[in-house]
Amino acid sequence: MKFQAILTLDAALKAVERNGYALPYVKDQSEAVCLKAVERNGDALRYVKDQSEAVCLKAVENDGHALQYVKDQSEAVCLKAVENDGYALQYVKDQSEAVCLKAVERNGDALRHVKDQSEAVCLKAVERNGDALRYVKDQSEAVCL
Repeated sequence: MKFQAILTLDAALKAVERNGYALPYVKDQSEAVCLKAVERNGDALRYVKDQSEAVCLKAVENDGHALQYVKDQSEAVCLKAVENDGYALQYVKDQSEAVCLKAVERNGDALRHVKDQSEAVCLKAVERNGDALRYVKDQSEAVCL
């Protein structure tokens, strides 16, 4: 089956509204079309040619794992992604303390993806989920109690 490019804005909006994965067939990707596509399927971010902050935020708000397709990761986009799904931390290129705290706050087991574990992050993870203790690299007395 051969697919043709979607040429008009109206047709593009209707197509991605039904299925965000129609985005690769949109010839001229406007911000509105891209927003609609990632709103429908966050994972469709992989097909966005020119990623704006707004499109990236909408994508990770819908699906935290869409962060893996974000070309220029801002702190806000990373925070939104791990707020949606703590495991999205595995795709964060530059992990800040705030992003790591938000991730383990959402899911203690996300600690396994923290590159530089601070005591505060470890405490939050174990507080959220006691089983996260197995991912603590430096098990201080404060973390273990």
